[in-house]
Order: sequence, then structure tokens, then C-alpha cells
Amino acid sequence: MAYYGKSKFTSAAKDWIVFLEIKSDSFEQALRIEKHIKRMKSKKVITKMIHSCINM
Repeated sequence: MAYYGKSKFTSAAKDWIVFLEIKSDSFEQALRIEKHIKRMKSKKVITKMIHSCINM
């Protein structure tokens, strides 16, 4: 398991690149979207998301 410094949370990493921004109606909806994406845990799905954002 990779740790970013002393934190176990990936939010502590400073090398993230934002490639997709999804507007939501509420904070709760945004959390549900984030959890859904994280649950997929598929490199194939994430790669498709990145490619679809680049080709917009």
C-alpha cells in the first residue's frame, strides 16, 4: 500500500491532475458520484473516462 507522506489518504498527494469536473446540485450528490467512481476500481473504466474527456 502506497502512503503519501504520513497520511493514508490520497488527498495528501500533491501530484493530482484534474481531468474531469462534474457539476452537482448538492454536496451529497457529489459524494455519491465520487463514491460510485471509486467503487468501480477498474483501470479500464478510468482510462475510458480520461480518453472521453480528452476527445471532447
